[in-house]
Amino acid sequence: MYQLTQAMAAGRLQGDEFKSIMENAPLHAQSIAEYMGKSVGELRKMSSEGLITADVIKNALFASAEQTNQKFAEIPMTFGQVATIIGNTMLQTFEPVIQTIGRGAQLIYDNWSTIEPVFWGLAVAVGVYAVAMGLSAAATWLAVQENRALIATMLANPILWVAIAIGILVGIIYKWVQSVGGIKVAWMIAMNVMLSVWDGFKIGIMTGVYGVLNMWDILTVGLMIVGVGIANIMGDMKANVLTILQNMVNGAIGIINDFIGVLN
Repeated sequence: MYQLTQAMAAGRLQGDEFKSIMENAPLHAQSIAEYMGKSVGELRKMSSEGLITADVIKNALFASAEQTNQKFAEIPMTFGQVATIIGNTMLQTFEPVIQTIGRGAQLIYDNWSTIEPVFWGLAVAVGVYAVAMGLSAAATWLAVQENRALIATMLANPILWVAIAIGILVGIIYKWVQSVGGIKVAWMIAMNVMLSVWDGFKIGIMTGVYGVLNMWDILTVGLMIVGVGIANIMGDMKANVLTILQNMVNGAIGIINDFIGVLN
């Protein structure tokens, strides 16, 4: 196709363009030959003489258009092509409506400064009217004894309050999901909170375990201090007893020495 467009731009089909068409697009070459009333073998000579002009190529392609379309029609369509055809058909069908909407939107955009007060006035009027009609209908509905009894029965049922609470909770979650940027971001935030809570729980458990271990270590150290104190007391008592015995022995030795001195 590139070589063909090059030939059309040059005004005639010859040289490398002709060779490429003959080798890679024989149906095009055959169409040109049929249009010129020649055989495919005669095209080479005509190309060298510059007789295959752009007009000849164009007319030959138009002349073989029906046959070309028939060949394309034999190719099965893909799902993508079917979807494209459906989309184009719908676009063509609704094009007048789309154009009308577009013109209306452009008119509103161009004259919004004039239309805006009227628009908001109508919106408020419609809102007030809807509220008034709603209050009127509600008052009429509540005037019936059976309806009041139904409301009292529903309010006395705890399931209603549970359903209301669930509805409020769902609404709050929905607004929160919108405010944070979508369900993906909300899920990541929720997972982060749950992981933080789980980490806090694990930290609390380990803090308790380490607290018990520290208390056991303190108790062990206390028992060791008591043991060392008792040992020290017993050592002091032993030293005092030995000191007394030593004094007694020394006293006895002194008496014996004195006796020996008397004997001498």
